[in-house]
Amino acid sequence: MKRFVLAFVYALAGILRGVAEERNLRIHFAAGAIVLGTAGIQGLSATAISILVLTIGFVIAMELVNTAIERAVDLVTLERHPLAGAAKDLAAGAVLASAITAAGVGSILFYGRLPGSVYAGILAFMAVWILIVINWTVKKRED
Repeated sequence: MKRFVLAFVYALAGILRGVAEERNLRIHFAAGAIVLGTAGIQGLSATAISILVLTIGFVIAMELVNTAIERAVDLVTLERHPLAGAAKDLAAGAVLASAITAAGVGSILFYGRLPGSVYAGILAFMAVWILIVINWTVKKRED
């Protein structure tokens, strides 16, 4: 039983360490809180809020995994190595993909409930990030 409880203690310590040390994780938590607060104010259904909670949790989990991968790679080598860079880029890409997906889910669930300018801003933000990633990928392959 003690080991079982310790597993939760260590997991919680990992989340707290991530929040304390990782700016992006704090941003994801803050964004999630804003989205859930807005969902409550807008009167979204329990099902819609549940979907938002799962989506936000997925993004936060991906950020924690990304952080773990980055630190493990840094532990193995401090030298620049193509495989180390690829591992970090892939992990960061997973976070970005989950964040873009979360923005899409939020856009669907909030459709018609937010002012048009806010909704358009969310869609524009998603489009800009997708274009930035595509542009960065193309430039990186050219190098």
